[in-house]
Amino acid sequence: MKQKYFLPTLLVLLALVAPALADNNANAGGSSYVCVSAVTVSPEVFYPYEQGTVAVTLTNNGNCSVGVTHPTLLSATGDLTVVNEDTWQTLSYLGSGNTITYTFQVTPEGTADRYYPLFSVETKDGQNIHYPVTLKVDATDITTGISKKPETFTLDSEAAVNLSLINPRDGEISRNHSRPRRER
Repeated sequence: MKQKYFLPTLLVLLALVAPALADNNANAGGSSYVCVSAVTVSPEVFYPYEQGTVAVTLTNNGNCSVGVTHPTLLSATGDLTVVNEDTWQTLSYLGSGNTITYTFQVTPEGTADRYYPLFSVETKDGQNIHYPVTLKVDATDITTGISKKPETFTLDSEAAVNLSLINPRDGEISRNHSRPRRER
C-alpha cells in the first residue's frame, strides 16, 4: 500500500519544487545582464574645488529583476569629495529592460589634471559591478576683454558694453557655473 501513494506524492513534490529551482537558476545569472549604460559628468571640465555631478545609469538587459544596493563612487587617492554618498543605502530592484540612474555630487579637492573615481554597486546575489569614471580638472582661468564701452557711465544713459569671454579650457562654460570659493 505504501508504494501506491509513493509515486503520486513524488510527482506532487516535483511539481512544487521544480518551478522554485528554475526561478533560482534564472535569478542566479541575472546580475550578469546589468551594466553601466551611460555616465554623464557635469561640468565637462571642472575648475579646481568646483562642485559638479556624476550621473551613472545602470541597465538590466536580462529577463528577470535584479536587486542592486550600496552604489558608491570611490576615490583611491582621497582627492574627491562625494557630498551625498549615503543617499542610496536601500535595496532597489531593477526590472528587465529598465534603467536606474544614480547621481553623485562631487568636488575635486585639488589641482590634478584628471581624477579616476570608481563607480561600484552591489547586487542582491553578492556580485559587484565596477565602472571607472574620468573627471577632468583644469585650473586655467577664463579671460575677459572689453571691445566697446562708453567714455563715462551715468545712471540716466543707456549705452552698450561688449564683453568677450575667452575660454582656453577644453569644456564649455555656462552661467550656472561660477568659480567656487575655497574655504580656508
